[in-house]
Amino acid sequence: MKRCPVDNAQLMEITKAGVLIDVCPECKGAWLDRGELRKIVAATKQPSRARSYQDSSNKPKSLPRSGR
Repeated sequence: MKRCPVDNAQLMEITKAGVLIDVCPECKGAWLDRGELRKIVAATKQPSRARSYQDSSNKPKSLPRSGR
């Protein structure tokens, strides 16, 4: 089993977007193998999961100003 590079705790495996991710139960760090981030990003870009920034009236919501 893999060990956390931060605190040497034993990593747990969880599945997110169909990808196995190593997670440390102590420091809550998440460790990805090569190509796993790309797979997660691709899965979240699917149209069915896209988030809309419009309300039910179809009028765009205004974003807060930064004060600059």
